Amino acid sequence: IYCALLVLRDDIESFKPTSADLDYPSRLYAPETPAVADAAAAGTSGSTAASLSHSLYATWYSPLRNTLVLLSKVYRAVDMSVFQDLAGEAVGLCTDALKRASVTISSAQSPDDGDLFLIKHLLVLREQLTPFDINFAAIKRRLDFSSTREALSNFVRGPGRMFRWSRENAFVSLAKDAVPRVDEQSVDSKKELEDALKSACNRFILKSASDLSAPLVGLATKAKAFRRGDTTELDAEQLKAQSFVQTDRLTETIVESQQSVETLLGPLMDKMSLYLESPATKGIL
Repeated sequence: IYCALLVLRDDIESFKPTSADLDYPSRLYAPETPAVADAAAAGTSGSTAASLSHSLYATWYSPLRNTLVLLSKVYRAVDMSVFQDLAGEAVGLCTDALKRASVTISSAQSPDDGDLFLIKHLLVLREQLTPFDINFAAIKRRLDFSSTREALSNFVRGPGRMFRWSRENAFVSLAKDAVPRVDEQSVDSKKELEDALKSACNRFILKSASDLSAPLVGLATKAKAFRRGDTTELDAEQLKAQSFVQTDRLTETIVESQQSVETLLGPLMDKMSLYLESPATKGIL
């Protein structure tokens, strides 16, 4: 258990990524080794099959790989209650590490790369957790020393009350008020994983739709400036007089929108295919 906690702290929670660790999507273009290619073609078992298996997770972000290796090693080595606590902690820390890496990748590469990186790894984490079939919800307890701090401050500020023979005696007040409170918080690391995955998918979908339909979104934004007061109804008379709704301009906007889709959709689909292996996932996005 001690060694597992060290892995949680050093290799997941406090993991310091290098530029190579965050070099996405370049890491996904890793060349296939001859042994892996031969194993894939021949369906060979043994060491070459192990190499093939290794190639499947070689592009995973290190905290994800460390989390899954840790859980697989301790699953049969500790009591189930202990494993559930370790697994819940590991999944929560891994999710946080993936979210931090996603932010960095979004800044260094593009928001699409950051979101797809997060979607890919959270899907892998969710899939690999399925065989464990455990409850990831837990109650976290911690001591709140705010009342202790306040009691000590009152004790220092009131030295004259130390020798009173009453309930206001400084020592009595300190003994009564300095006891720390126990705060309980319900934590479900699996739900946090699902929430992070849903948020990443929504961000990617909204940004992609906005990029693909940018000319039409710009037209709609201009039209909204002619709403009647605080309502959603448009002032048709004023709107008709605007140059951007004339026939030739509308035709031009539609053509621009078509060109935008033709230009951007192909590279976007290629990037999705690079990060995501499941056709069903790509279809949903």
